[in-house]
Amino acid sequence: MAATPKILLVDDEAELAATLADYLSLRGGFSVRTATDGAAMKLAYGLFRPDVVVLDLHLGQENGIDLADWLASEASEGMPGILFLSGAATPFDRIMGLEVHGDEFLDKPINPRELLASVRSLLRRIGRDCGRTGRLLRLGAAFIDLAAQSVIDAAGRETRLSPAEFALLKCFLDDPRRIHSRDALLDRAPASDEEASDRAVDRRIARLRRKLEGGGQPVIEAVRSLGYRLVLGALDNA
Repeated sequence: MAATPKILLVDDEAELAATLADYLSLRGGFSVRTATDGAAMKLAYGLFRPDVVVLDLHLGQENGIDLADWLASEASEGMPGILFLSGAATPFDRIMGLEVHGDEFLDKPINPRELLASVRSLLRRIGRDCGRTGRLLRLGAAFIDLAAQSVIDAAGRETRLSPAEFALLKCFLDDPRRIHSRDALLDRAPASDEEASDRAVDRRIARLRRKLEGGGQPVIEAVRSLGYRLVLGALDNA
């Protein structure tokens, strides 16, 4: 099981930092610590060694870019991902932050759901797990959480699969090179007598594809007269 990702949230608004930390911990499953100034950040970093630092660009008299420089100088075991926050960033601030060490930039007021999605996206980009106890599989541009029976898109949005949709998906995951006939798919995800037809399978596959693909990279394709299969190369262990 992968270790729980660690997030260090640095903001001089202590109440805001605590609120966002609670959200990331409860909704994201992360281990989160907070700091309200540069000295506290440096102490927490040495003890905690976070995977991602969420860093306010303006901490009172301190400059977030200077603190990011310090993080880079201390990162002997790999630079953490840095997500800058700011309530009054100029275009120059944003460019400097992203060009120096920043990976993401969010404007205040912070939407907690957007922050969670950004942290998840950043964790994937730097090769960390997303704080989930189940196995994650990469399928096209999305991730499949087998334990939660859900799909996570590239922006970090999570969509639950119905039991029938998950049963169909498991057919493809269990034997990714096989062409699955409509009858075989119907056996794995039975429908009512009224729905037990090729058209019912096609409708279910269409719904599943919308959730998996989101209008982007195809992951399931129809094989004329034979059934359906995964697109070659779509499946990769995450």
